[in-house]
Amino acid sequence: MRPDARMRLRNMAVGVVASIGAVVVAAAMVSACAGSESVDTSTSGSSQSTTGTGARGGAGGESSSTTTSATNGSGGKGGAGASSGPGGNGGTAGSGVAGAGGATGGGGAGGDAGSGGNGGSGCQVMPEICNGLDDNCNNLVDEGDPGGGADCMAVALGECKKGKMHCVNGAPKCVPGQIVPEVCDGLDNNCDGNVDEGVSGTGQQCMTGLLGLCSSGITQCIGGSMICVPSVMPGQLSEACNGLDDDCDGLTDEAIAQVGQPCTAVGFSGICQFGTYSCPTQAPFQLTCDHPLPGTVQESCNGLDDDCNGQIDDPALLNNLPCTTAFPGVCAAGKTQCVGGSLLCNANIQPNTQTEICNSLDDNCNGQTDEMNPTPACSTQNPGASFVSTWACNSGQCAIVTCQSGHANINGAIGDGCECSTDVWANSCNTASSLSVPKAGNVVMTGKIETATGSDWVVFSFVPPAGPPASYHPQVQLSNNAGGQYAMDVQTSCAVAVSCNDGGGGTNLTIWEQNYNGYGSVPTDQTTKILSVLVRVYRKNGDAPTCDQYTVTATNP
Repeated sequence: MRPDARMRLRNMAVGVVASIGAVVVAAAMVSACAGSESVDTSTSGSSQSTTGTGARGGAGGESSSTTTSATNGSGGKGGAGASSGPGGNGGTAGSGVAGAGGATGGGGAGGDAGSGGNGGSGCQVMPEICNGLDDNCNNLVDEGDPGGGADCMAVALGECKKGKMHCVNGAPKCVPGQIVPEVCDGLDNNCDGNVDEGVSGTGQQCMTGLLGLCSSGITQCIGGSMICVPSVMPGQLSEACNGLDDDCDGLTDEAIAQVGQPCTAVGFSGICQFGTYSCPTQAPFQLTCDHPLPGTVQESCNGLDDDCNGQIDDPALLNNLPCTTAFPGVCAAGKTQCVGGSLLCNANIQPNTQTEICNSLDDNCNGQTDEMNPTPACSTQNPGASFVSTWACNSGQCAIVTCQSGHANINGAIGDGCECSTDVWANSCNTASSLSVPKAGNVVMTGKIETATGSDWVVFSFVPPAGPPASYHPQVQLSNNAGGQYAMDVQTSCAVAVSCNDGGGGTNLTIWEQNYNGYGSVPTDQTTKILSVLVRVYRKNGDAPTCDQYTVTATNP
């Protein structure tokens, strides 16, 4: 074997033995520090302290070894020697804690291992460090958490990752942060890998400060802050007819989509079944179909059942009502007729279907009034008017202008025309006709006075007796005065009335007579025999004329 290889194997063996010895020595040093010597020199080769291990004992043989105490030093490795010699003593006292006794030296090549050296008797005080030892010789180990307090990142969850360095079992260790109850701060306080879970105070009723349904909410921890989350978010709901502010804009039941849209009312007919939706402003708040009620809309000609009685364009209500056409005159008047939803006005009289008559109307609808010949028109209008020769139309009224010969319109009415047959007697004294009254005979005069101031005149001529001593007793009597309507005058000439022996005159008489040979008790005319007299019949007191007749009877006994 090569010498360098042999030396490496030896050194490795020495290191293993030294490590095992260091464990034993370290345990003994906890209580053996006080009063120990710090250094021992051996004849074996010198040992050198290393950080973290005890000083090695001196090696046997001719080599000398010096062991110096060091923090947490372990026993020195035995020196290599040809024969087994005694182990080196512990090093002399130095500063710090006493060094542990050297471990039993390994046997030199070909020799036995030396025995371990005794521990030094001295204790050197040093600052306490985290090493599981009483470095400052106060009988306390790692007190004051040497090397602790610095922030570190622990192997843990949540906030527990934020650790602190502490001296644990003689070695610095990053201790996790303390587990605390979870609070709403965006952190994992209870270090379970969840953030802000199960936080106290969530799920409570709260007020959001918003309007309408969005005003109430539930507390939730969001983003590390406790906030009031609305039960209904703004814009989440559309406005509905319910008396609430569903869309949270401060207005109630506004801009509802269905309002104004068509709807159908069940159980109604005609236009009453059709309506539009509305939202009432008072309870119950629900969409309502507004529609006409039966009888509230008047029936009209439009192809609909407006009054909702089951009849479309009800004929009983729409037809035969008065209306006005576009024609003039009497053709302007008409009656309604509803046809196919359109209201017509049919003229009662069609143009040119009537003959113009006297009535202040445009009968033939040509735009003119009473432009006809009045005589045939008025004759047609007054079929009961007899014996009329000519007519006039005055302001829409027929008037008799002339009567046929022998007839007169005494009563002034047009309905019976010239109703009175006229007499043949003269209407003036100068034109009076003469009637002869024979002896022992009589003559009757009948007639009527057509006007209030008119008169009938006649001359009665009496045939005298053949000669005296025959009696002569002429008499003229108003035998019928039509209930006092007529009076009679008896005159000897147109200007002179007869006179009587009783002093009476010849006016307004009922009877006039002459009496010869003492006739009775009536006045006797002692004048010369009168063979003829003028008789005038007239209306007494100027009374209005009638068609009643008078009768005058002349006798000649």
